[in-house]
Amino acid sequence: MPADCTHPDRPDSSDDTIWPSWHVSCQSVGVPRFEPFPALRYGPQVALDDASAPPYDVLSASDVQRLRAQHDHNIVEVDVPGPDDDPTRYQRAADTLQHWQRDGTLVLDSAPTFTLYRMRFVTEDGNERHTVGVIGALEVVDEGAGGVLPHERTTPKAKTDRLDLTRTTATNLSPVWGLSLTAGLTELLRATGVVVGRCVDEAGNEHTVERIDDRNRIAAISRAVAANPVLIADGHHRYETALAHSLEVGGDTDAASRFTLALLTDLDDPGLEVLATHRVLKAGSPSPEVRKCLRWKRPWRQ
Repeated sequence: MPADCTHPDRPDSSDDTIWPSWHVSCQSVGVPRFEPFPALRYGPQVALDDASAPPYDVLSASDVQRLRAQHDHNIVEVDVPGPDDDPTRYQRAADTLQHWQRDGTLVLDSAPTFTLYRMRFVTEDGNERHTVGVIGALEVVDEGAGGVLPHERTTPKAKTDRLDLTRTTATNLSPVWGLSLTAGLTELLRATGVVVGRCVDEAGNEHTVERIDDRNRIAAISRAVAANPVLIADGHHRYETALAHSLEVGGDTDAASRFTLALLTDLDDPGLEVLATHRVLKAGSPSPEVRKCLRWKRPWRQ
């Protein structure tokens, strides 16, 4: 991205109105935009320790039941609205979401913002680590257009569930997690914002969210992210759902349907930790494709 990008509506001007996507004109080709948006948040009276939940795709049916019993306004009421055989579940989620906004459980920001997400955790070897990311609206680009880089395949059933929920609620309920290839993004996120929520999960990990509404800082973060591609770390189903929804709804390049909720972290964030994933092969000789992928050199033994 050119270093001398200018625009009459950029945030350091004297105009106090909400600015448009002023940096679009100087954005690198093939790299998605990353924009602030008015976030819908739990009100300060809601205890996030009880109302928050892990991502929908790691929850069992018993987990969802336990979380529902834990708090009347736990996010699973709208993000995991099962059971799967209930044809009204998506409408029920939409109705619940609207009700929570009317009664003040959820409160909408008065202006576009970014949200810093900080996590403090202890590794298996006992070391305390910290990581930080930024939550905003990531532009959804067509497959093969570049800029957003996937690394795994998805299943149709999971995408159908997320798409039906998105259609009915007209809301992104959980974020894609992406790794930004922009070096130095962590430094832009280091300074604290206004703390709007904090909780501790069952494993003792501390999660903090902070609102960023300073226009110049928002612009700096937006420019930095838009300078390089984003690698999807988790949330491929969410991203492909957002793309399908965008194609259905249409709209101009600045329409809300052209973006999806995303948490972006610097790929070089020193707090990130990648743990091994254990896979189990069923008994029997693996296929030639599996043998090739695992690069086995010795004969398979049952």
